[in-house]
Amino acid sequence: MNPGEPLCGFGMPVMGGYPGRSAQSVPILDTTFEPHYSIGELARQWKLGRETVRLLVKNEPGVVRIRMGRSKAMTRYSIPESVARRVHTRLFNPAA
Repeated sequence: MNPGEPLCGFGMPVMGGYPGRSAQSVPILDTTFEPHYSIGELARQWKLGRETVRLLVKNEPGVVRIRMGRSKAMTRYSIPESVARRVHTRLFNPAA
C-alpha cells in the first residue's frame, strides 16, 4: 500500500475497476455504513418509473448489484445515499 492511497472498509486499497471510467474520474468512498436505497424507493421519491431509475444508476460507481440466480431479471440494486445524491443532482440540476 502506498501512503495516501484510498482504503476500503477492510483496510485494503480501493481498486478503480469501473468499466468506462478511469480511477481518477470518480473518487471512491467507503459507503458501507451509509443508508442504501432500492430502485423502488428512489422511483417513489423522485416520481420516476422503476426502469428509468434502474437505467440511471446501473453503471454508477458505488452501486451494489446482487444477482440472485442466472437471470438478469433477478438482479437487486442497492444504491448508497451518496450515489443517489450524485445521480439526483446530475439529473435535476444540470450545469448551465
